[in-house]
Amino acid sequence: NALSNRLECSIMHGVISAGSPHDTTAVGRRQWKRRSAESADTLLSPNLFKIQPPTAMKRILLKSKIHRATVTEANLEYEGSVTIDTDLLQAADIVEHERVEIYNITSGTRLATYAIGGQAGSGTICINGAAAHLVSPGDLVIIASYAEYSVEELGSHAPQLILVDRNNRPVHDAANAN
Repeated sequence: NALSNRLECSIMHGVISAGSPHDTTAVGRRQWKRRSAESADTLLSPNLFKIQPPTAMKRILLKSKIHRATVTEANLEYEGSVTIDTDLLQAADIVEHERVEIYNITSGTRLATYAIGGQAGSGTICINGAAAHLVSPGDLVIIASYAEYSVEELGSHAPQLILVDRNNRPVHDAANAN
């Protein structure tokens, strides 16, 4: 009963708990010694600082980019995102609502948002919402997407690079881009 009252009082006031070095009961001293021994075993364990094999590592790499696209619109009143011609989204392997980063070649600003599909074949690149303060129609931009890759995938990874002309149409060789 005395032990019960003492533990209850300790718990209520948050002063000590059973098994702490301040617990003077026989049960508390035994618990403290056992926990101290377990802690020492853990600290001396050879597995404590075991290095994970490199296969557990993931790296974030460029997955795809639409290079030197021309911004066709900037719509401040729309709720965020970037509207991209669905043909370009498909070519760059970007799905709707996927995070993209936009690098404004003209002004040097950078921003992150998500992609939504625009009319196929239209060449639309419309920056929406607050990001419209950072980009103007006519600016040249790079739209990039990234993904996580395992160490095993690094050797075979190649980002999808989409070069476009002034009308945001994919071109197959760099000489025809912008």
